[in-house]
Amino acid sequence: MGGYTKSTLLRYVRADNRETEDYRVGNCDDESGETHNVTFYCDFSTLQWRLTNNNVAVLTFNQVAKRI
Repeated sequence: MGGYTKSTLLRYVRADNRETEDYRVGNCDDESGETHNVTFYCDFSTLQWRLTNNNVAVLTFNQVAKRI
């Protein structure tokens, strides 16, 4: 088996139910040249940070590498 065996993902805790979720950013062997960005914005109506990619309010997050 050649190539990479890991994927970059963002692991976060949702503000609505305090459950942990993984958001897969992209595989290390992606040769498309496409940039994979993950950004947050402050929701001024709830005063919570939201993940721009899926609009989920988050309490905390961490970037991890996961074996695929």
